[in-house]
Amino acid sequence: MAFGVDAAALKKANGYVIDEVGKPPDAVIEMASPTTGLRDYTVKRRIYGDMAEHWRFDDTGGQYHDEPLAGDILADGEYRRAPIRVDPDGTLWGYSPAFALFLVWDDGRLRFYAPATRAFLPDMSEAKRQTASERAARIMSERRAAEAEAELDRLRRLLGDLEQRPQG
Repeated sequence: MAFGVDAAALKKANGYVIDEVGKPPDAVIEMASPTTGLRDYTVKRRIYGDMAEHWRFDDTGGQYHDEPLAGDILADGEYRRAPIRVDPDGTLWGYSPAFALFLVWDDGRLRFYAPATRAFLPDMSEAKRQTASERAARIMSERRAAEAEAELDRLRRLLGDLEQRPQG
């Protein structure tokens, strides 16, 4: 994540190239993999430069990053370890000032918790389900409105027919 960068420079570079963008990212989350695990928290930190935060997430529980969730926050020119809270069920919580969110290791899944709303942000599958559900509700609502409009038209015609009948 980087604040105050030129989006066009990112597109031109087809990624985040510090020399082309002009500044290191404000925060990075490294996702562990067998091929880059050790490199993520050694070499890459020097490559990124002085970023405000450097987080590491290892869905294996620490096989590649030595820890499931860890973060370092730059303060007074030095990186300090971000406090990580461990729940009794093993869920790990670390607060990111840059993201203004908690990064949560939840049984190998990375989740984001927004203290402002006191809710987890939806992950991609949850967001897709929510979007599909909202779309289905909108379609149903539009269908009901069309049916109500058709019924109203029918009643208007019926009323018109009744008004045109001779009285007596």
